[in-house]
Amino acid sequence: MGINVGDRNIDVKVPVGIDDGKKLRVPTSATGSVDVILKVKVEPHPWFKRDGNDISVEIPLSVPEATLGAKVEVPTLQGDVLSVKVPAGTQSGSRIRLKGQGVAGGDLFAVLKLVLQTPLDDEGRRLMEEFAKKYSANVREQMPWWR
Repeated sequence: MGINVGDRNIDVKVPVGIDDGKKLRVPTSATGSVDVILKVKVEPHPWFKRDGNDISVEIPLSVPEATLGAKVEVPTLQGDVLSVKVPAGTQSGSRIRLKGQGVAGGDLFAVLKLVLQTPLDDEGRRLMEEFAKKYSANVREQMPWWR
């Protein structure tokens, strides 16, 4: 990052993983006049959420992928895309950890979010109704608030 102080253009090294609100000091020896204090503002990323050095990214998952298992692509901060195995029976909100893929040695978590395919055509609706009859267990009966 570069700043101008008087007639000097100064390169300032911003450490990887610096937190929002932290301050950086540019010494008098660099500015030629006075110390300059810079307050860091970290802008949010449109996909990645940061928690310390850990990063999370939501990955949409279809009903067949969650039910049967699948391989899905997960973007990284470095711009790569990693192929990750999703186990059969994965629930929405499950997290898959990609060790060391976060900030400064932190981890990247792929947060799996179930996305329902809509609208269904007549055949899809018939198949879903058949599925609902075969697997009709009440998935809420184990909840503490269930009566």
